[in-house]
Amino acid sequence: MEENKINPGVDRLCTWILAIAAVVVILTCHQYGICWDEPAQHGLGLDYWHVYTSLLHDRMGVRRWDRIYGGFYEMPAVAISQYFPTHIYDVRHYLNAFTGLIGILGCWKLGRMMGGSVAGLLTLCTTLLFPSYIGHMFNNSKDIPFAAAYIWAVFFMIKVFYEFPDNAKTNFVKFGLTAGATAGVRVGGMVLFPIFGFTWILYFLIEWFHRTGSQIRADVVAVFRLAIVSFILGYGLMCLFWPWAQLNPVTHPFQALKAFSNFQGIYIGNRWYALEALSLKVPDGILVGTLLAVFLILYRLKDVLQTVRSAEPKEWGKFCAYGALVSSFTLPIAFVIIKRSNLYNEIRQIIFVVLPLIVGTSITLTRILEMTHNRILHALWVVGIMGFLALPAWGMYKLFPYEYIYVNALAGRLKRTNIVDLTCDYELHSLRALAGQLKNYLLTRDGDRFWKTTYTVFIHGPAPCMSYYLPMNIRFVDEHFANEAQFGVFCDCEYQEHRPYNEIGQVSRDGVPLTHLVAYEPISK
Repeated sequence: MEENKINPGVDRLCTWILAIAAVVVILTCHQYGICWDEPAQHGLGLDYWHVYTSLLHDRMGVRRWDRIYGGFYEMPAVAISQYFPTHIYDVRHYLNAFTGLIGILGCWKLGRMMGGSVAGLLTLCTTLLFPSYIGHMFNNSKDIPFAAAYIWAVFFMIKVFYEFPDNAKTNFVKFGLTAGATAGVRVGGMVLFPIFGFTWILYFLIEWFHRTGSQIRADVVAVFRLAIVSFILGYGLMCLFWPWAQLNPVTHPFQALKAFSNFQGIYIGNRWYALEALSLKVPDGILVGTLLAVFLILYRLKDVLQTVRSAEPKEWGKFCAYGALVSSFTLPIAFVIIKRSNLYNEIRQIIFVVLPLIVGTSITLTRILEMTHNRILHALWVVGIMGFLALPAWGMYKLFPYEYIYVNALAGRLKRTNIVDLTCDYELHSLRALAGQLKNYLLTRDGDRFWKTTYTVFIHGPAPCMSYYLPMNIRFVDEHFANEAQFGVFCDCEYQEHRPYNEIGQVSRDGVPLTHLVAYEPISK
């Protein structure tokens, strides 16, 4: 396998890009609203926080809340937000965004380690221009912290193989802790341990052709001991931030994993939902890069087999590292398809698999670039890569700040895609904008009477998504009192109002309506 080319100038450029991205996050974070799950996730963190501040005596939250989520992210978020009681969600958004940047940093580090500085640069740019990730990065505390922890766990997993037997203890420990952190956000992170184990089986199968039985046994024993330590550290870290798992550390995590994979919802039985969603939501360059990766592997199959036949353990490690990278995005998807796990809301729950996929496609495109010695072809290839990066960049610009509803050009973009459940604002980010529209409408209509009048609003979704941005005289009612509400708010794909109404506000992007603000009271002309 080729030696990775490290270029300090390219690395400095990547550092500057990350710094600029951090500045952009700070300047744009206030544009993102509260998502559907955020109030519940904050409540989860509060209950877990109470468990620990009561010295484990108050376990109400353990019984009430979803048992498939740990508190590795939510508890620190609650702890920090305690110092900003009037700006809870604003603080959460900044924390979530910088957690997302940590995930992007992990992608860059992994791409650079496996493919060199240019591959790292391409990985960094592609991840920063991955609309679904960026759109969720500011307020999705379920999937973004999980994805960020997952890519770092994959990084240390692959680093084990890249450097083995050097730095084995340190790398095993780092993998165990990052894998435990991933599972501490969501129990599905436990999939990292089987992936790690399967890759070691591959390593020892290769070693079996080159070494004696005593040498293999020595390596197996050494790796097994380190793997046990790694697993204990990761499992312990997961349980440390997960009170329900602490009640029975032996069985509860596995019960939660089973419950998560068998979760029942609105798309039960659609075996291919994940692949359909990925084909729509993943940028065109990543899809094309994935196909090119398959062709490149077939084209270089002789070199790959030569690596396996090599007597140099470092080469086996690199081969297994690529196997671990491929497994990190293929095995979770295969599990979802075989298990028929219920997914919904497009690729939100599997966004973590796209990050190692980005790394793999970036390495592929870089390798092809390095193989292209003709200057004209080299220039055309660079232009093609820049074009593929420009497509999602333009889409993100048009959809801001609702980038996560992006649909790639191969699928016809947002306005030409009729699959509503994959192209709508199901997370209700845009209710922040509707809150401003409602307030402006009432101020224009009622003038100074606005502050002395009580208004009622029915919202199909969590009230804090909108009430957080409105004064107290605007009250929100649930479905039991919906018929008495003066105003209504609903998402275009989640709810259709059947009562007579006049639309007084709307948020749309690319010609597609996302959310609606309606008045049930007569409007004077």
